[in-house]
Amino acid sequence: MSDQELENTKKGIALFNKQQYYEAHEAWEKNWLVPQIANKEFYQGLIFLTAAFVHIQKQKLLPAKKAITKSAPLLRAVSPKNMHINLNKLLQQISLWQKLIDVALLNNDWDVINKHPPICIE
Repeated sequence: MSDQELENTKKGIALFNKQQYYEAHEAWEKNWLVPQIANKEFYQGLIFLTAAFVHIQKQKLLPAKKAITKSAPLLRAVSPKNMHINLNKLLQQISLWQKLIDVALLNNDWDVINKHPPICIE
């Protein structure tokens, strides 16, 4: 991982954890757009994850569900080594949020979403 890639990755994590999802998306997209970069799926998965939370902030659950559903397989496809995150924990949190979104959609109940802390990337 190059110094620039590492910097963008860490910046994206910090922004994501501050719930600045659009800005996190921008940081990770810088890596994803590099043609020769390894682990494009990793960054694409993170970008879909940020898109899901941008939709949640806008109270658009159906697009959030679609985006978060796309994120998990992409993140599962990469090796957690050298990614500077606890990938297994992140995938567990994504699974929980998929269920929360499903319940909120089924019951038209935003309290399910509002009562749960957002995903934090470690």
